Amino acid sequence: SSGIRVLSDSNVIENNRVTESYVGILLETAESNTIVGNYIDEVEYGIFLTKSDLNTISSNTIHSASQRDIIICSFGYTSGSELNTISANNGIEKIYFEESSSNKLTNQEVATIELKVDSRNNSATSSEVDYVICDSDSSLYLKNHMNVNVSRLGSHLQGVDLRVQDGSTTVYSTLYFGGSDQKTTPEGSVNDILVIYRVYDGSSTGIDNTTTVKIRIGDWFKSSQDIIDEYTIFDFNVPHFRITNDGFQEHDFAYVQRAIDNATAGDTILLAEGKYNQNIVVDKDITLSGVPEVPEFGGPDYAVIIESIGGGSGSPPLYNSSLPGITVTAEDAKVQWLQVRNFSTGIRIDGASGVELYQVGVVDSQGIGIDVVQSEDVVIFVAEVHRSGGDNIRVDSLSHQIYLQSIGANNADGSGISIASDGSSVKNSNLYRNDLYGCHISGSDATISDTYSWQNGMNGIKLQGVISAIVENNFIYDNGLAEIYMVASYNVEISGNNITNIFGDLPHEDTYAGVGISASVSENVLISRNEMGLSIHLNSSYSQISDNNFTDISGGSVSYDDTAIVISGSYNTISDNTIYNVGVGLLFLYGDYDYNLVENNTLDFTGDDMWYYTSGTNNRFINTDIGIVDIDEDSYFDIRNYVDIEMYTVNGPVTGVELDVHYVDGSSIYLTDNYGGTDSTTDSLGTIDRLFLIYQVFDGNFIPDT
Repeated sequence: SSGIRVLSDSNVIENNRVTESYVGILLETAESNTIVGNYIDEVEYGIFLTKSDLNTISSNTIHSASQRDIIICSFGYTSGSELNTISANNGIEKIYFEESSSNKLTNQEVATIELKVDSRNNSATSSEVDYVICDSDSSLYLKNHMNVNVSRLGSHLQGVDLRVQDGSTTVYSTLYFGGSDQKTTPEGSVNDILVIYRVYDGSSTGIDNTTTVKIRIGDWFKSSQDIIDEYTIFDFNVPHFRITNDGFQEHDFAYVQRAIDNATAGDTILLAEGKYNQNIVVDKDITLSGVPEVPEFGGPDYAVIIESIGGGSGSPPLYNSSLPGITVTAEDAKVQWLQVRNFSTGIRIDGASGVELYQVGVVDSQGIGIDVVQSEDVVIFVAEVHRSGGDNIRVDSLSHQIYLQSIGANNADGSGISIASDGSSVKNSNLYRNDLYGCHISGSDATISDTYSWQNGMNGIKLQGVISAIVENNFIYDNGLAEIYMVASYNVEISGNNITNIFGDLPHEDTYAGVGISASVSENVLISRNEMGLSIHLNSSYSQISDNNFTDISGGSVSYDDTAIVISGSYNTISDNTIYNVGVGLLFLYGDYDYNLVENNTLDFTGDDMWYYTSGTNNRFINTDIGIVDIDEDSYFDIRNYVDIEMYTVNGPVTGVELDVHYVDGSSIYLTDNYGGTDSTTDSLGTIDRLFLIYQVFDGNFIPDT
């Protein structure tokens, strides 16, 4: 028997008390009924549904049911009960499903749910269930609601995309993630998303289902996971995005690369103050800019730093330190106002033309600081590059027309600057304390000017295999070997430089001497108008040393470094130099070095004016006063002075004057036709070509024949 039996549809059974019957309330082939607020006790079964669908069982109290509190089944029929809702009933110990599917519990507390005989896809939402008994043909899904809240700097964030997944099943997604659900509201939230947190599928052992929430704003994504076994709120705090694109105002960016990927030619990507743990590829004609504020020398860091150490944007970090910090592959791209740290290569310009680096710093690179590869018309203007494991700046031989100005390059394990390209220019830079060279040039058409290069391990400047170079107006001092060293180079001009072992009050480690300029196996070298506190060693031919001022050269560290000019080449011109307070003025080394011209030089306060050991006999000394000489017994040279002859009368220049000019011993110097010679008479100005007269002869003896 049953206290209440319902056999029809759409009834409301409310606020009744049913007691001492077999079934409290029975619904049989009944649909869309509401059973609410009833009190049932002293029964075998509290509420019994058989072949009944779409009913609501809510807020009833079942005080004492000896068999089952609620049963949903097919008793007496071939099919069971479906799509019923059971919610907020009190005193429920056991709910039993048999051959009944797609029923749901909401806000229901129950000790045990039992499912048998093909009872599938039943669910319990926001409910407390202690035990589940599920046979192999049945299933139960435990669900809960969850909310998502998104904020930035304490304020709600509207319009954020999100996706919610139960395992691999998407239950909520906005348009960006392929769905049609709404973005976050003005309160920064999406509420009451229903998710599955545990599944009983043919087993009484449940499998926990992980819920994943992913949000997106601009290029920034964040995910969070949990098992939603109770009402849960996912709180996301979006950082303040520091990357903007002046040509893309829709939103800011969290990651530099995504800002570049969304940029078009001509855009400027602006990085706010801070540190960025990211590798960056500039593959578009854009400007990548930090904050226009650069530290003073030795001061605090740049405001914007791209680095491969902890901190900064990205968690986990987004960088790979074995790759360059910044790679530029786009023509006419510009990078400015930032510093790059701790990458294998700081900045790499690869296969791009017209690239400009302005106000950049590169420090602590594992290899090269700035690497220019197969690129042309590159400008690096105002850059500080320090402590690289290789060269601070390197330009390969396949690049062309590289312009460097206002560069600070120091403390590299390699060179400050190393350029193998043609058409390079280094200007107004400071290159110091690098293990190898301050500046190493091995490409043609190079210019180095207005640059300080000091205390480098080898040479201040090295030119190697260079065709055409200008080295002018530089200050070069206190380097480990020759201040300037060139080898196998051609058509080189070195002028207007100050070359010494100490320069003014600039810092120096010691006062050793050494060689100022060493030109080896080179031709057409012009060395002029330099202030020399160190010697010049000319192991080259067809070259010129002129108008230099040599002062206070004492030497003491390498051979002949107390000598102003050391010559071991032929067909050179040494002229118009002033040599003061040196150990030796001129030195011709042993060997067949011949046809050198030494003229119009002034030597004063020298230890010895010249050491002369060459076997060449055609070296000419003109209008140069040579005093103390050390000469090999097999060596020969003479000193000549010049005479200009002009013939005048009161009426002016006399043309056609016959002349006989000879030495006292009778040997001829100049004979015209009248005197049996072939030389010319005076011209229309009354002059003949300048005569060079032997003044002294040194023939294996330091005492000359006059």
